[in-house]
Amino acid sequence: MNRDKRCAAIFKGGNGSSFYPFSDVPPTHWAYNAIMWFRERGITTGYEDNTFHPDEFVTRGAMAAFFIRLLEHTDDPVCEGGIKCKDKEPYFSDVDRNNPFYAHIQRLKELGITKGYDDGTYRPEESITRQAMAAFLVRAKEGTDEPICQGGIPCSQTTPYFQDVPQNHPFFRHIQRLKELGITKGCNPPESTLFCPDKPVTRAEMAVFLCRMYGNCPK
Repeated sequence: MNRDKRCAAIFKGGNGSSFYPFSDVPPTHWAYNAIMWFRERGITTGYEDNTFHPDEFVTRGAMAAFFIRLLEHTDDPVCEGGIKCKDKEPYFSDVDRNNPFYAHIQRLKELGITKGYDDGTYRPEESITRQAMAAFLVRAKEGTDEPICQGGIPCSQTTPYFQDVPQNHPFFRHIQRLKELGITKGCNPPESTLFCPDKPVTRAEMAVFLCRMYGNCPK
């Protein structure tokens, strides 16, 4: 059974009526396939009222959980030394063991996907921006903070793809690589010359970013 038929089967009730895993994400939604990919892999189950809230901004705390669930398939990750991440001393001054995403954030730090802020904080309640998402994705997928672009040139030395992301931008190299990988076309595709680096990422956009990076979603 191919993926489309499998999904269709999920959406057929016992009385023959149709339903959707998330009531606010019908098949006509622009990010429908990515969100279904997200759900099928157990990265999210949505909200208790059977909604996904596709237009809601993603917090940095929730983003850590999504990455760890995707990469390590668990909500109880193990950190360096074989110690449960939830039992390790905090890496960030504003993320203690009472935070619901404490273990995920600890592991994200160990994996090198996040560095936090210069003041030693992670700011888990802040919405994640498109520029931070670019860095998270490139570090997670390619295992480096200094990606190489086409032609074997360090991405930091390439010609900017977006007018609002010059070479001196702190996330320039990550955004350049994200563009080359086909994960982004900018913030107003298909012919966008802008990336909108400071714009918060919605849950729908997040699903699309991750699906394009790790799945087979259209780019």
